[in-house]
Formats: sequence, structure tokens, C-alpha cells
Amino acid sequence: MFTTISSAMEFVKGKKVKALAVTTRERMADLPDIPTMYELGWKNLVTSSWQGVLVPTGTPRPIVDKLHAAIVKVLAEPEIQARMRNAGVIAVGSKSPEDFKTYMDAETAKWTKVIQESGLRPD
Repeated sequence: MFTTISSAMEFVKGKKVKALAVTTRERMADLPDIPTMYELGWKNLVTSSWQGVLVPTGTPRPIVDKLHAAIVKVLAEPEIQARMRNAGVIAVGSKSPEDFKTYMDAETAKWTKVIQESGLRPD
């Protein structure tokens, strides 16, 4: 099955399930013996899950900037980085709210194409 590593990390580390590969571009520091799909020859299978913080359209820019700065600061804290890494999360903050929007737009386009090419339809 495919799942997020954060959902499976405890089971992988506890040897309750065997991870065959990860879909990140590089191997994960906490799971150095598990190859990437890319390494195994699946060159187009590089992906990961992501989360973000969104605000309503029209939120005043000073509030957006303050929220962004606070998130970047928290994600840079060594204790937070360690806790997230231990859970299988690679914390990456965006350079700016616009940078994150560009990323979301690219992800939306990528997955829209996958859905359209696969012929999947919601039931």
C-alpha cells in the first residue's frame, strides 16, 4: 500500500511492517536503509504529502506576513524539527506566501493531470 510515512513510521521502526520504498527524491535520514522509488527505477514517482496554513482571501497583508513569520520560526526550532523528523515528517517552510501558492498551483496541476489521464471519476 501507499501511505504517508508519518502514518507508518512507528510501525516501520517497530518492524511491524516492512517499508519497500519511499516516494521522496532522497532517502529519509531516519530510514536510511529504505530506497526511494526513484532509485528503484520509478523516475516519475517522486512525491510526498504536504500540509499548509491558508487564510481567507482578503486577509490583510500584515496578518499574513506575521502568520508566515511565526510558522517559519517554529519550523526552524531544533526541537520541533527533531519531533517532526522522528514522526516521519520533513518540515519545509515556504519562502513566502506567494511561493507556497505557486507550489499548491503546481501540485493541483500535476494531480489534475493524473486524475484526468487515469479516467477516475468520483462515485
